[in-house]
Amino acid sequence: MGKSPGKARKKAFSFNIGEDIEKSVENGLLPAYGLDQVPCKPDACKKPCKRNPCCLNGYLNVKKATENLTFDKNVYIRSDSEFVGLKNLGATCYINTYLQLWYFNATFRESVLRIPSCSVFTLKQDSNEVAPQSAAVSTASSAGSASPGSSPGPSAASSTPPPPPPPPPLAADFPRFLLNTHQISAFESLQLLFGLMKFSKRRILDPTFFILSLKINPDLQQDAQEFSQLFLTYLSELRPIVDRLFQGAAAYETTCDGCRSVSQREQRFYELELSIQGHRYLSKSIDELLKTERLEGDNQYFCERCQAKQNASRRFHLVSLPTFLNFQLMRFVFDVKSAQRKKLSADLSFPLDLDLSRFVGHAEGTDVYHLHAILIHKGQSAYSGHYVAKLLVESKGWFEFNDENIDAVRGKLSCDDSDEESVNSEDAEKGESDRSAKRRKLEAGILTSKNAYMLVYKRHDQGVEEKPVLWEDLSGGVRSLIEADNASIDRFVEMAEKRQTLLLHQLEEKKKILESLRITSPVQPDTPFEFLASSWLQKWLLEEQEGESQFPPLEQDAFLCVHGNVNPELSGELRCVNAEALDKVINSSAVCRLPRSLLCKECVRNRHCDAFWKHQIEEASRQFSSFLKKKYDESSGFWIGKDAIKKWKKMLFDQPRSGDDSSAGASQVPFNSEVRCCHGALTINAAARRLVCPEAWTLLKQFFPDACEFSAEMMPCSECLTESIEKKECLDEIRNACLKEKLALEDLYYSRARPSWSDITNGTTIYLISSDFVEQWRKYVRNSGRCVAPGSINNKGLMCQHDMLPGNLEDFSVLEKRFVLVTQDEWRKIAEIYSVDAEAKVAFSHEGESGRLVFMPDLCRECGDVLKQQESDNKINYIRATIFVRKIENAESMEAANGNGNGNGNANGNGNGNANGTNSQPAAENGVTSSAETNSIALRRSARSKRHQDDVAVTISASDTLRDLKLKLLNEFSAAPFDQHLFKNGIELTDQQKTLRELGVVPFDVLFLQIDTASQQVSGEMEFPVQGEKREVGFQGTSLLGQAE
Repeated sequence: MGKSPGKARKKAFSFNIGEDIEKSVENGLLPAYGLDQVPCKPDACKKPCKRNPCCLNGYLNVKKATENLTFDKNVYIRSDSEFVGLKNLGATCYINTYLQLWYFNATFRESVLRIPSCSVFTLKQDSNEVAPQSAAVSTASSAGSASPGSSPGPSAASSTPPPPPPPPPLAADFPRFLLNTHQISAFESLQLLFGLMKFSKRRILDPTFFILSLKINPDLQQDAQEFSQLFLTYLSELRPIVDRLFQGAAAYETTCDGCRSVSQREQRFYELELSIQGHRYLSKSIDELLKTERLEGDNQYFCERCQAKQNASRRFHLVSLPTFLNFQLMRFVFDVKSAQRKKLSADLSFPLDLDLSRFVGHAEGTDVYHLHAILIHKGQSAYSGHYVAKLLVESKGWFEFNDENIDAVRGKLSCDDSDEESVNSEDAEKGESDRSAKRRKLEAGILTSKNAYMLVYKRHDQGVEEKPVLWEDLSGGVRSLIEADNASIDRFVEMAEKRQTLLLHQLEEKKKILESLRITSPVQPDTPFEFLASSWLQKWLLEEQEGESQFPPLEQDAFLCVHGNVNPELSGELRCVNAEALDKVINSSAVCRLPRSLLCKECVRNRHCDAFWKHQIEEASRQFSSFLKKKYDESSGFWIGKDAIKKWKKMLFDQPRSGDDSSAGASQVPFNSEVRCCHGALTINAAARRLVCPEAWTLLKQFFPDACEFSAEMMPCSECLTESIEKKECLDEIRNACLKEKLALEDLYYSRARPSWSDITNGTTIYLISSDFVEQWRKYVRNSGRCVAPGSINNKGLMCQHDMLPGNLEDFSVLEKRFVLVTQDEWRKIAEIYSVDAEAKVAFSHEGESGRLVFMPDLCRECGDVLKQQESDNKINYIRATIFVRKIENAESMEAANGNGNGNGNANGNGNGNANGTNSQPAAENGVTSSAETNSIALRRSARSKRHQDDVAVTISASDTLRDLKLKLLNEFSAAPFDQHLFKNGIELTDQQKTLRELGVVPFDVLFLQIDTASQQVSGEMEFPVQGEKREVGFQGTSLLGQAE
């Protein structure tokens, strides 16, 4: 390997003080491009050396490239002894397990394939697939010679004709199985899927057409057991087969204690649901299913013979068993405490051979079953996880089916992988775990699992197996489609093998060319070489070409400097190659070549000059630092800005010199201008400047000849001093005026002892002032005049279009938000200081029985109602606002909270507060009325409850429903939604589907939450998933429920 990048770079632009610049450039020309380094030997580096352009290692890893080009058709095509895997479309692993289960039920599979079908299927042409005729056309067209003037390709002297173009790339372009139409019935899709699984050459099959026929969302994981139950009873064509294989008979038998009469009700079943909670063995779960139940108390049985309710005994017993017996293990249950479904991870043991004779009342050995399949759910959550199946294939043994992967079970059959053992939810409470506790010793032929959710047993004496369906027995549409699909696979394999041969040949050619381009000895003054872009070389070596050793377009203009030569700054992105070898493979007249003659001396010279310039600056910096410490006569010094002392070096570095030994050119802003005032004299700001010795100033003047110069003898600017004194006096006057206004209007400034509507009595007049003016005035006085003065009082701008005050005598909320009430004395003082465009006041009149309030100008009810409606609309159309929820124990707690100075509000909570501390309506404390119709004036308290320190803040939007709010409170208070009771202003909010806008909940409301104790009887169908998890909606909207459109 060559020298390190740091050393090579340092050497490239090093120089000796006093050495001739041209000699330095001549000696540093090759090092500037990294050409003074020893070329790396072949395979000495794993990747190209960044600063050694002669290194060509790492561009072509022949061993790795050969492995990548090796085509193994077994990756795509299965052998006769292999089974077909099913692709997982997102969350369809539960469907894949059942499809494999039903397919390897030989009787079921052959029966499905034997049902005649008249449908005709056709394959959609895959855009990735190349038709045979297109390959032939490409081969013929490629035999011609390349057109003149084309991009660089093989040398014209080459006599070997280019081979035919390769087929498309392998992995991503394997022909997909696409049907021309999605209008296919569920039975047809199942029959087609079974036909493909039996006769297709594919190793992995895409079941999209089957999923689409059922209109199931492939991205949403559903209940596997529900899918099985619905599908087996959904297809009418399969009903005879399903009944014959999976249907059993059972009966509910009820015995009356009074008359001892027995009533019996038979029913058919396709599977038996077994509870596993609290049971270790499958037989115990079956016993629980069949145990006798007592009907007593509120659950008494109505006896037809006695014509009265009687105590009775009821039992569920098996009448007849099917050929294939499905046990659904109830692993997913509803947890009342967390209000979620959870998975039971308890171990359950079950035998390979199961004798059910005693459960049916037959002689021992009559009903013997052998384990046929185990369906397993891997994962701890009931809302997620992965489904796999372990199936017993006739004459081949046990296999695990995991979507695309199918593996034979080696050694002893087990259900759970050792790395998936986890803490049992029941044992965890006792401080025990399956990892530490000893596994129970099981008898031979007994399996145990904590993840199995379905067991399938097959009867030993099932009789003669269904005759296998042969290729010629398939329906014509299915057979023709499989033939077309297999033909496309054969074409792909043939073309891929041709492609492999061609690319391996190209690889050997590229390796030979790359070795011929390598420079093996250090570059000398007479060494012929050229530069090639590293990215171009990598692209040529890694990309697949349509001809033999063809080159991509060679565009290297980006590597040229402003002088039209090779830029030394970009030499790390170039490779140095043998010019003579390059001439043999590339037409020199057709591309942008970068020969040795394009080494740029100007760029190297500029870099040397820049390096010398930086050396000067560093040397000057050391001298300047020593001058600052020097003792001198301050009367001979010079003023310089403190900021200039910090930045002068950086200013010079930002303006490096190139090809010139003189000082730097003048900058746009003169150096040391910060000590010069606007009058051109020395600034009066002594904190921004300091004195330096004459030697330090002389040093800086060499670099900044146009710097602003002020000697120590110069006095600060007299004009600036005068202006500063005048400004200080002006500020003092404003400060005194602000203090005077604050003292004169102290109550208004601190917003205390404010007048209210009830203060307007005989002979009293209250004035209205713009609330915006008051707010700006308070800010102006608080900052002692350091902000903008409020100007005039703009009352007229707050009046309506009729030059009246918006509002009415029944509701002053609009006025309170736009105006502030001031006393007559405050108004007089304000009017003396600030101008007023319009006067607004309220007085008392004795007209009517109790008198009334008179507004000048008068009130405009119409405009007041419009403004109030606008404010109300803005209030209820909120997004991501905050409300507060307070937990209470009972209704008395809520009443106490509401009565603590807050009063009772309306159900909608439309209380309006006032920043001025006034009430929203006048009070009747003095027996005064305010309306022209002599309505009494009532004091109204705010309906909104005050916040408490224990209130929980919740972010909501107006469009959220009450149920959404309760789901958010689920994590905050650990209470299920059905145990939550929310109150607003004493009224419970009960409609779960109404939005918060419709319920009158507005930002910063305080809602009260009462929580019931956890219910003991909760429906298992009631699910409230935790936040962030997708809630299962079952198979709504799918064909399985007949709801798909």
